[in-house]
Amino acid sequence: MTKGIAGIDQVVALLFVIVLVLLVSGLTGAHWVFAYALVTWLGVLAGIGFIRPGDRRTWLAALLVFLGLALGMTGVLVNESVIVTTTADTVLGFHPGTASLVYGIWIPALFTIGLAFVLLFDRLIDSGNNSR
Repeated sequence: MTKGIAGIDQVVALLFVIVLVLLVSGLTGAHWVFAYALVTWLGVLAGIGFIRPGDRRTWLAALLVFLGLALGMTGVLVNESVIVTTTADTVLGFHPGTASLVYGIWIPALFTIGLAFVLLFDRLIDSGNNSR
């Protein structure tokens, strides 16, 4: 295997291992392992988009994405067996586990996708100008 740009081969190998863990845990019903492997997979993909080789500051955005996803997934898994009998048992109208998913993962992701696009678009424009 040839050496890729900034260790991209190692990242691809890591993603492959994570996908194997996702496959095995999904087929065996190990949903806790599957959930955190999925969070790790998404965190690595976020890292690919945010991290610039040799720049330690860009790790912060990927780390924050990973921690946010991990906390949201923890809320989902911790609250998965909560029994809802009345509306007082809900969180903003949702089962507590679903509320963790919606308010802890989906909504923050929707707000940060726009920011990520702006940052990456700006980086792509800069790289296009530097190549001329």
